[in-house]
Amino acid sequence: HFCSGSSIPASDIYKEGKILQITPASTNIKLTDDAFAKGNTTVFRTCGRDDVQGATVGAYILKNMKDKKVAILHDKSPYGKGVADETKKALNKGGLKETMYEAYNDTDKDFTALINKMKQAKIDIIVLGGYHTAGAMLIKQSREQGFGAQMVGFDSLEDAEFAKLGDQVQRECGFTIVLFDDGEHFGVHETTRGLPYQTFFVRSGSMEPTFN
Repeated sequence: HFCSGSSIPASDIYKEGKILQITPASTNIKLTDDAFAKGNTTVFRTCGRDDVQGATVGAYILKNMKDKKVAILHDKSPYGKGVADETKKALNKGGLKETMYEAYNDTDKDFTALINKMKQAKIDIIVLGGYHTAGAMLIKQSREQGFGAQMVGFDSLEDAEFAKLGDQVQRECGFTIVLFDDGEHFGVHETTRGLPYQTFFVRSGSMEPTFN
């Protein structure tokens, strides 16, 4: 399964059937933490957890933008809320309180009300816990409405369609990629070559991000 929302409930079914479950993209910490608590040894993932990605984004903001006003947005999904909450936790621990914490629906097409609210709050940084389709529309509509906050997101933005849907306005956006302990920067960088983003790399098992 690609998303945490399906991987988490499916894990119990796979356990009963003694079927091995390996996900390349489900990052919610509950997937493996809950499985461990239940004694389920059939669940594995090949991607970084929300707490690692959230700590990476939090560390970047605290290091480079601590005086900025931050809006943390999420799409209410286990994935989106998971990475948003972990980023909030990292920022708060580092002494930065977010100016806004808001939820939206992944099916939303018009973000005018949310954009106006962020404009009124003079938001500088948008932390997006959600998928690339809504993220692209949000940043595109923001620019069209004269709102220039920078967007920082997560691995779900690693999609060429993000740039297409957003009409190339994502050139100042950033997102996280998590590497394995034996991962190579070159291998991951090749997969993102040509995409207009700033990328933050962090090796699993380490909370120290590398910014590129």
